Amino acid sequence: VLSGLLLLIISNNVLAYGFLGYVGAKYSDNPLSFDIKNPETGLTQRYSDDNGSLGLALEGGKMIIPNLYIGLGFELFTNDIKILSDNSDNSITYNQYIYTINTTYYILSRQYTFRPYIGLGFGYAWENLLYDNSDNDNYESTSLSGGFARQINTGVTYMLTSSIGLDLGFKFLKVNNGYNDDYQVILGIGMRGLSP
Repeated sequence: VLSGLLLLIISNNVLAYGFLGYVGAKYSDNPLSFDIKNPETGLTQRYSDDNGSLGLALEGGKMIIPNLYIGLGFELFTNDIKILSDNSDNSITYNQYIYTINTTYYILSRQYTFRPYIGLGFGYAWENLLYDNSDNDNYESTSLSGGFARQINTGVTYMLTSSIGLDLGFKFLKVNNGYNDDYQVILGIGMRGLSP
């Protein structure tokens, strides 16, 4: 109880000085296309996956003027891809790590319960593939890719209190040299702390 009360006091004081935070769950509609070398045959085979990836997002930042926010964000997406082209338990695990600097402009001022926003961001993303060949003594092969990332986002924050809100967001993300040649469409839901 004491630790919870202390956390609440610290959070209220941090938010009062304009430092904001976000934590949420996300889904990325991220069609993947990649080549994996089969360790048994030595041949390279092309795989694709359209199932999308689940992820977690964290962000912290500050209101620099009443309706404009700037922050640092981190997102992790992962997807287990079952190889259906053979009768084995071989699988591929895809992970994506995104680090961005984000700017968000809130269209309505603080007294409104619904606060729609638009934003831009840029940074860097790493992607890796872990090929688990269970038929070959659990042989694992890792492939790494990465590049410049940029995004456009929009959404709305529904204020539950003067400083805590439920956030629904939508964005397009593009990563250079990634396993997806097109834009990722990312949907998110989370809790956002906003300076009252």
